[in-house]
Amino acid sequence: MPTFNSAQLAAFLNVLHEPAQLYDVRGNLVAENQVAQAISWPHENGDSNGDGKEIIHTVDLGEGWFLRLMSLSPSSPAPVRLSGQAGVRPTMQVLLSGITHELRNPLAAILTAVGLLQDDSSVNEETAMLLGVVRNESRRMNQILTEFSLYVKPPQPQPQMFDFSQVAQATLHELTHNDTLPQTLKIENRLPESLMVFADPDHMQQVLARLLQNAACALKSQNNGTITLRSYPQEDTARVVICVEDNGPGFSREESEHAFVPFYSTKAQALGLGLSIVQVAVQAANGAIWLENRASETKSESSKEESTPHGSRVCFALPGEPIETI
Repeated sequence: MPTFNSAQLAAFLNVLHEPAQLYDVRGNLVAENQVAQAISWPHENGDSNGDGKEIIHTVDLGEGWFLRLMSLSPSSPAPVRLSGQAGVRPTMQVLLSGITHELRNPLAAILTAVGLLQDDSSVNEETAMLLGVVRNESRRMNQILTEFSLYVKPPQPQPQMFDFSQVAQATLHELTHNDTLPQTLKIENRLPESLMVFADPDHMQQVLARLLQNAACALKSQNNGTITLRSYPQEDTARVVICVEDNGPGFSREESEHAFVPFYSTKAQALGLGLSIVQVAVQAANGAIWLENRASETKSESSKEESTPHGSRVCFALPGEPIETI
């Protein structure tokens, strides 16, 4: 991830329409935007002015920086107006979505220009190589923006009753035939012939595809790698649990604690949004997702030695019947 300095983050504050302050890891105030300078701040997070019209949120930006935001209720007047026209104060989600959209335009122009230059026969070999680097990195950035968009503003789900087993079979067929899942992997589909759930079928297909690809990555350097799909009803609920299992090294403690944290990844070139996007999609379906290690065969009790992980399991629960929405 890029390293941001205080000047860059301070400039970012002035883009926000809500009061915002930047603190370092020691709790020192580094900068605040114009809106924040015009008001009095409560001392603690969650405090208000007594009328309950403002709430303080603290966002961990990473690398020792913390953003303090004051959210005002719609009935509370803005403390200061930055322009001559009153407007709706954008949320952080809308702001980030807009920035992502605007970045796509210059990227498209860069890729078009690079393509035209690469078609020019007068370009020498060294320049052609550099243009190739620009093209590849621009495409990678475009993919990053696509992933980030899915996390910041996921598409609205269209839930319906559908057969998850059929979706799983089609997903496995597609991933194996386009070599996304290596042919050396053994795939065991132990889902029942029919498994009805209430969710968006397209979103759940993407969830399953991401989890299968993650499992394949975990088995990359392992012989006899096996991925298993299975399901079971969740006790005392109307939900169905679907699990993607592998016989890889399992999750470390750090991976278990941070797997769903945005931008966390143990892979060198990964953005670290895959499981975060999966979590957003599952929660949007009124479901839940979790991960765990599969226990290996334990040794004798007399040895008093703990068992070691024998692979990992990512499970998600989905409604097994329609949910009424208000």
